[in-house]
Amino acid sequence: MRADAEAKRLERRRKPLPDVRTVKIAGNIALEYRWNEIQAFENYQHNLLRRVVSHLSGTQAGANALVRLLRVGDCQPNPYEDLLKASAADAPLHYRVIRLLTSPTWRNLNHAGLWKIQAEAYETWWSPSVDTKGQLSFYNLSPADFQGGAEAALAEAIRLYLKILARQSDPELRSRLAKLRNREDTLQRTWFCVGD
Repeated sequence: MRADAEAKRLERRRKPLPDVRTVKIAGNIALEYRWNEIQAFENYQHNLLRRVVSHLSGTQAGANALVRLLRVGDCQPNPYEDLLKASAADAPLHYRVIRLLTSPTWRNLNHAGLWKIQAEAYETWWSPSVDTKGQLSFYNLSPADFQGGAEAALAEAIRLYLKILARQSDPELRSRLAKLRNREDTLQRTWFCVGD
């Protein structure tokens, strides 16, 4: 994981030709850097983390790498998209994350980092269903678009946050849990992607 962080430092601010630059390192490992036109900057594709996730699937070390990999992405094409496609191709991002983390490969690890991401995905499903600030209207969406399964998602988010809090103290998480129990919009949109 430290090597992955070091590899990120090799990003460049000038556009390579073609838009993907490959750097060969030890053995048959290649690092990929994809040009981002909007940022005018290369983005490292986190090949090393993906390799660890692939080779150590279902282990604690693989879970640590998966947590890091999921945290670097966003809803644009990203380093973990290939993992999520296998879990439910046209489903919303929050649902794909849930499917991945509840798959037989990862669900029995008792890994707090995976629980937190999964809880955030459930919260991302539930929270927009009670959008009190009208944020969804900007995307031509409404709370009704998220209400199918939202109650079950709320219950799962609460259950997972309680499991995490049983292991470690986290004031921010405790505050979020209180809002969920009060059925408030927590503004959780981490796993929300426009167009899903």
